Amino acid sequence: MVRGGGVASLALAAQATLVHALAFHSVVPSFLVVVVWYAIRVDARRAAVYGLIAGLCEDALSAGTGAAWMISTGSSAVIASMALPRILFRFKFRS
Repeated sequence: MVRGGGVASLALAAQATLVHALAFHSVVPSFLVVVVWYAIRVDARRAAVYGLIAGLCEDALSAGTGAAWMISTGSSAVIASMALPRILFRFKFRS
């Protein structure tokens, strides 16, 4: 079974190699959904670490972005970890 790190590695490899073919008006999609998927399952600290590492890897593979991906992916992970579980799981289902 592939865990969070394995999924992130696969998404990072796909983003660095294949996803550029899916560009729409020179906008290349990002696999931020992988980070959000992991972030809603863990606490904010782990989400921040995961997001910062994923963003750092994205910055390492792209030229001229500085630390933009690291900051945006890390902050998106923290926001997703803190806000989405409250929004998505606010209502309890009755059986």
